[in-house]
Amino acid sequence: MSPLSWMYATAVAMRRSLFYGLKLRQAGPLPSWVVGNLHIGGTGKTPMVIFLLDLLAEKNPAVLSRGYGRTTKGFLAVGPFSQADQVGDEPLEIFKASQAPVFVCEKRVEGLYGLHNAAPEAQLALLDDGFQHLPLLASGYLLLSPFNDPFWKQMPLPAGRLREWPEAAKHADAILITKAPIDLTEEQAQEHIQAIQKLQKPVFFFHYSSSEPLNFWAEKAFEPNEPVFAYSGIAQAKNWTPSHWDLAGTWNRKDHAPLGPAEWEELFQRVVKSGARQLVMTRKDAMKLPNSRPQNLPFDLYVVHNEAQILFGKSGALKSLILGG
Repeated sequence: MSPLSWMYATAVAMRRSLFYGLKLRQAGPLPSWVVGNLHIGGTGKTPMVIFLLDLLAEKNPAVLSRGYGRTTKGFLAVGPFSQADQVGDEPLEIFKASQAPVFVCEKRVEGLYGLHNAAPEAQLALLDDGFQHLPLLASGYLLLSPFNDPFWKQMPLPAGRLREWPEAAKHADAILITKAPIDLTEEQAQEHIQAIQKLQKPVFFFHYSSSEPLNFWAEKAFEPNEPVFAYSGIAQAKNWTPSHWDLAGTWNRKDHAPLGPAEWEELFQRVVKSGARQLVMTRKDAMKLPNSRPQNLPFDLYVVHNEAQILFGKSGALKSLILGG
């Protein structure tokens, strides 16, 4: 491990110890569960939050997010006329996908009180990210880790992709292994469980499936055999498109990359130059675009999203864990 990684992770661990030791953490006004990670991104938090909203529907759950990348500050409600630059692309995606109450606030405790006042019917709050937001003492913590890039095989920044030492996983109430193969066997899953058995935490496995491309600015159904241009501004964007697509070109950018007029003009030129008549992007990226199709657009636009599916019939166990916590 590089000295910089050691220094960084040690400083983060000391900060966590101070918050715990000096009891500087504060609970909110209603039960709250954090959906977080140790990685810097790409673990699948947004599909997981949407999955949990459905799983816990009887509690009328609401969502609180920091609203990464927004230009605003303070507590805001996400609504049908919200823009990604006002509330963040991920909260807007969660709202449009679920129609659940969604709010943003960089201070999570303050945000939970705002959520409680704005959505009094909510009996539970899900926090999109927040494992490292130490001022909040949540009811429970769900730690996400990708199947092919588990936290116990990674190193802290800058040598690796972790925000903390892997040992910080001990503060989670459950480990959620994401992006596992759909045909994962219980014997194969056991290898992951044994690797972190010392944590003595329940482990749940999820497969993430990609939706079929859906019309956004499109006049006809998607044709996978026709040339496609694929755009993404997400973490871990490599190889996000199916192998059977006829890719005429790609533009993979960093997570939360802006897609304003200047970026759209460059994307427009790239698609036209590639000769593709179909542009596909993630639903998260599409949150940055206007809802109306520009006039004389020479290609159709489609969006895809990931859906989380729990494996081995463990949805009841996960639900019981959260509602009993």
